[in-house]
Amino acid sequence: EAFVVCRGYSPPEGFVPTMDNPLLNPDAGLALAQLSGPSRVIVPFVACGDLSAYDPDRTYPLQV
Repeated sequence: EAFVVCRGYSPPEGFVPTMDNPLLNPDAGLALAQLSGPSRVIVPFVACGDLSAYDPDRTYPLQV
C-alpha cells in the first residue's frame, strides 16, 4: 500500500473523486472519453521494484 500526503492540497473546482479505474476496463477508451474537466486527467503511478514484483517498502526522501 502506498499513498501521498500533500500540504495545502485543494482539488480543482468541479473535481469528482471516484474509486473507478477506467484503465482496467476493457473499454478504457470509451471510459476515458466519458470523463470531463479535471476528472479527465489520470495521474500516472510510478512503481518501485523490478518486473517480478513491486517494492512497497522503498521510500525516497522529499525535498520540502
